[in-house]
Amino acid sequence: MLALLSAETKTNSLHVKYEWDEQTQGIILSAFYYGYIFTHIPGGLLAQKFGGKHTMGFGILSTALFTLLTPLVAEWGAIPVSVLRFCMGLGEGTTFPALSTLLSQWAPPLERTKLAALVFAGVQIGTVVANVLSGILLEYYSWPTVFYVFG
Repeated sequence: MLALLSAETKTNSLHVKYEWDEQTQGIILSAFYYGYIFTHIPGGLLAQKFGGKHTMGFGILSTALFTLLTPLVAEWGAIPVSVLRFCMGLGEGTTFPALSTLLSQWAPPLERTKLAALVFAGVQIGTVVANVLSGILLEYYSWPTVFYVFG
């Protein structure tokens, strides 16, 4: 999604043209995953201790807030965006451990596999729908709109 920032954008008072090379884009994109891998185990432990609902809620809330801040932080440069993406990954890394805890605690034993399949299929379907919707938003609006809609 961050490759959108380097794409040709309209240049006026509301839109800035970002000319980040491929290496910079790679650093920005990978920053999310570095944060993401750090919170899987702690996210699972937190979900077991405080409940999956709270852990997942906090993770999704933080990710949503960081997503909303992305267009603003992008104006500050590649390093602040990388830090933001790292923090976004920290929040998002708790999602799947919390989902697993939620399913193990809330789903009836005979329905767990069916519910797990629906939940994890929904994640993939959501990704496909988000990519299509992002393209539509980019076509008719500006790149910050993508972050505001999904935030």
